[in-house]
Amino acid sequence: MVYETLKNIETAITRLQERTVQIHTADDFLLSPFGMEKLDAACMVLIALGESIKTLENSPTKSCFLHIQQ
Repeated sequence: MVYETLKNIETAITRLQERTVQIHTADDFLLSPFGMEKLDAACMVLIALGESIKTLENSPTKSCFLHIQQ
């Protein structure tokens, strides 16, 4: 389960990077319908990332992450 969750996180980060490659400033998100769609998509990916991280935090194997400093 942990491996799959980490792979999903990696995939989501890659997807976010690929889909926002044309975005250079916050205004790029806000000044066009295309930018607003990119913003919506980026927010959805970030929400999914947060849920995946929460899954890892609640995992029975979370002790393997205890040595990672924040």
